[in-house]
Amino acid sequence: MKRPDRGPYIGQPVTRIPQMPKTAKVPAEVVMPHLQHLLSIGMTPCMIARAAGVSAGPLYKILAGQTVALKPTVDALLAVSPRPHPQQANVLAYAARRRLEGLAVMGWPGRAISAQSGLNLPSLHRVHAGSVLSLRTHVAVLDVFDRISHIRRGDIRTTKWAQRRGFVHPMLWDDIDDFYEVPAAPDDSGIPDPVVVERLVDGRRVDATRAERREAWRLLSVQGLPANEIAGRLSISKRTVERYKSEMAVAS
Repeated sequence: MKRPDRGPYIGQPVTRIPQMPKTAKVPAEVVMPHLQHLLSIGMTPCMIARAAGVSAGPLYKILAGQTVALKPTVDALLAVSPRPHPQQANVLAYAARRRLEGLAVMGWPGRAISAQSGLNLPSLHRVHAGSVLSLRTHVAVLDVFDRISHIRRGDIRTTKWAQRRGFVHPMLWDDIDDFYEVPAAPDDSGIPDPVVVERLVDGRRVDATRAERREAWRLLSVQGLPANEIAGRLSISKRTVERYKSEMAVAS
């Protein structure tokens, strides 16, 4: 069919709507605060680039003052967190350090952890001392933590050393790899420290939470000790013992 004469004053008909190019760019300033934060906590540009899955070149240009950047690159950089990433050759040490500190709370001395992990003592010391470590070391610590963190090794000297430094019990972390997480306070967690419980059961005086005294009471009750003897060993009143017994009955 012959098209009608459109006249010289009518433009050509639109055949398609121009699409945004795949190389769309955005202001680089949107990612700068995030990059500056990651650098301030110890990440290097190469660590950031590897975690983002981009080459280091565009990142260095942004850091040098480039005003615009490819949107996919900016989005990838904004998604980077301090969390150790398997693409990184080096990672932040905080996650491995938290794990070693948790093992110390459970009474695992350095030599025992070394034997379980295959890492020598200098490597373990570097985890405590440095801000960055190799991915290999991080994975080794992660592996040994997953295998033994629920087992109380029972080295009292190591546990006391860990407690004096305020190390966190492994069970007090919801996500041990979350850089920003604040673990539960021991007194609020409801999780008894097995070392404290052991001392209470032995009749030794020690600062203890209610959860720890309840657990010590349970263990002594299983042994068949009378209420007055349990009260004396735990330095609590007989009435408190009876309350624990009533609360346990209600809970069950």
